[in-house]
Amino acid sequence: MVQCAIATSGLASGPASIPMYSTVTGAIVPIGGLDAEYWWRNVREPVQFAPTIDRLIEDRHQAFIELGPHPIHATAIGELLEKREVEGVVVPSLHRKQSDRVSLLTSLASLYAAGLDPDWDALFDGIPKRAEVPLYPWQRETYWLESQSSRSRRFPPLRHPLVGIEKLVADERAQTPPPQKPKKTGSTEMKMIASTTFSKFFSRKVRNLRNSPSSWPKPSAAPPVPR
Repeated sequence: MVQCAIATSGLASGPASIPMYSTVTGAIVPIGGLDAEYWWRNVREPVQFAPTIDRLIEDRHQAFIELGPHPIHATAIGELLEKREVEGVVVPSLHRKQSDRVSLLTSLASLYAAGLDPDWDALFDGIPKRAEVPLYPWQRETYWLESQSSRSRRFPPLRHPLVGIEKLVADERAQTPPPQKPKKTGSTEMKMIASTTFSKFFSRKVRNLRNSPSSWPKPSAAPPVPR
C-alpha cells in the first residue's frame, strides 16, 4: 500500500464534463477529488455499489450501460430499480456469446425503445439511403398464413367417406341448425336416397352390434374331418 501511495502521489483531477458517481464514496466526485488518497481508499475500502446506484436512481438516472467484456451487474441494477419501483433499462456494451456489432446495436435499439434519442448521423455515417418505416405504432397482431392443403389436413371434413353424411357430437347437434337439403332431381336424387338408406341401415347395424352382443352372428361349426 505504501508503494500505491507513492505511485499515485501528485495525481489531481480537473472538472468533469459528465458527473462521476464514485463507488468509493457513493456520491459525485468533486473537482480534484481523484487524488492519491482517493485511490488508496479505492483499494482498501469496500465497494459502495448499491448506495451509488441508489443515488443515481434518486437523481433520476434510469438508463444504465454496463461497460465491460460481459455483463455482470445488470441483474443487481435491475433489482435495485425494482426495489425503488422505478422503470429503467440496463444494457451491456459487449457480450461474450455475441459479436461486438450485434451486442452494440442490440443495446442501442433497447435504449431507443426506452425513450433515448441516439445520434443517428454518427451511426449511419456514410450510408446515403435509408429505409422509411411506418409512422404509426405496430399493431403486434399475428397472422397465420396457411395453404388449403395444410388446413384440410388439420381440419378434415366431417363427411364420412362410406356413409356420405356428417356425424356431429351431442353438443354440435344442440348448437348446429339442421342443414338445408338442396332439391335434387333425376339420377342425382336417386343417389341421395340410396346413400341415406344405406347410412340408416349401417347406423342401425352398428348400434345393434354395440348395444346387443347376443345379436352378433355366431360362427358356423367347422366341417367334420374325414377319418
